Amino acid sequence: MRWLTFRSAPFVLIFLVLTTGCTNKLKQRAVVKGTLKLSNGKMLNHGRVHFYTNDENYFGSAFIDAKGAYEMKDAPLGDVVVAIIVEVPSGGLGGMPSGVKLPPGGRMPKGKAPEGSKTEAVPVDPGKIVRVPDKYAKRETSPLRYTVTSGEQTKDFVLEP
Repeated sequence: MRWLTFRSAPFVLIFLVLTTGCTNKLKQRAVVKGTLKLSNGKMLNHGRVHFYTNDENYFGSAFIDAKGAYEMKDAPLGDVVVAIIVEVPSGGLGGMPSGVKLPPGGRMPKGKAPEGSKTEAVPVDPGKIVRVPDKYAKRETSPLRYTVTSGEQTKDFVLEP
């Protein structure tokens, strides 16, 4: 029995080292909240904000509410590129992930989530969505940068044309 414990010790040690490293990397997150507005003062009222790390392996994401506010509870620590995605829905619902199916007629009853969605559906008037320049939608072209530190912090962004 003793030889089994001795022979398995290296595997247990390797497992612990690998999982501890991964766990620490995943735990290195912070809470970032703030607002998003255009340079003309108009607050964004729909969409998502994403924080991408420079190595592109980790990112955080949050919804933008009707008042332009966001709260990201899984922001990765360090330097990030900030992308803002505002999709104008054709079916009258905003913030739906791809692959979500609407019922016949293209609308969901108020408060019901569409099939395949893990979030509550919120009716959106596409004509009232504040749009942003396309450059902000991709991490490769977004000029927005931020350094996330540990703990809770506030970061407001103003988007230029």
